[in-house]
Amino acid sequence: MKEYCKSLNIECKNVNNLAALSPTLINDPALYCLITSKYNLAENLGISFNINLLINFKEINTTPYILTRILGILLDNAIEAAKDSGEKEITFEVCAYSSNSKVKKHVISVENSYTNKDVNIDRIREKGYTSKSSDKSSHGLGLWEVNQILKKSKNLNLYTTKNDKFFIQQLEIFSAIN
Repeated sequence: MKEYCKSLNIECKNVNNLAALSPTLINDPALYCLITSKYNLAENLGISFNINLLINFKEINTTPYILTRILGILLDNAIEAAKDSGEKEITFEVCAYSSNSKVKKHVISVENSYTNKDVNIDRIREKGYTSKSSDKSSHGLGLWEVNQILKKSKNLNLYTTKNDKFFIQQLEIFSAIN
């Protein structure tokens, strides 16, 4: 009975994820292609990719190019780290908050399991810094490039944290409420 419930739970999670991967919910073609391709890549690598979408993507106050560029880098890094971890897990969540009547904040969170607990989150945005010491093909440019985009924007912030289980990147996008 325990094994049956466990397999049923996995099947329900997969159905929920597939429902979230709908062009109706991810209503921007570029984002839809990006998210579905990263989801499929992760699943093919045996990574559990959990999706929670609680917003209309058209409401996010940034260009599709900037958003897909940042998310592409964050999801690529998450997949790379999760595939080498024991848990092999990624959670991708997008939600919106209105703290007052003038500002709305969208938060895109990418959490992934990881093995390199020594990664220096204060240095990861430096050009050339990489936490993949054994990978000679890694250039350490992805998060540096994200940082260059963030420096040019007045409404984007990226916060990085980690704990024993997850490496967490939270992209905040602010917009004025009309």
